[in-house]
Amino acid sequence: MTVFLIKALMVLDNLRRCLIVGLGNLVGLWLDKRKHHFFVTFEIMTTDRLEASVSGHAF
Repeated sequence: MTVFLIKALMVLDNLRRCLIVGLGNLVGLWLDKRKHHFFVTFEIMTTDRLEASVSGHAF
């Protein structure tokens, strides 16, 4: 359901960024299903990525 809304907002050009919070052990499965069924690619936000951002604000 969430991906349908995200996809619709992307098509209408009303979505630049999106944050989805999920259970850590299900993130990989969730990403694979979304990419395979809906052709939408997401990136995983990790602590390392937050710390490595140049501005200190990864979003």
